[in-house]
Amino acid sequence: MGNGSVAYVEKDGGTRRECITFRVDTVMATTSVEGGIGEPVLTQGARMFAERIAQVEAGHRATATLAR
Repeated sequence: MGNGSVAYVEKDGGTRRECITFRVDTVMATTSVEGGIGEPVLTQGARMFAERIAQVEAGHRATATLAR
């Protein structure tokens, strides 16, 4: 998604967080899911955010939503 991305897991004490950090042109963004299984929510959310960022960078209104 975007121009590049990396998925990783962070652990802080007993809390587990699945994350995706991605770049869309000059914007860096991170989305995460905490305390559970991240898929498919994590990937779907990151794709939506990447699409919304691209829409705004192109001068359009952000209309992207989660896939149903």
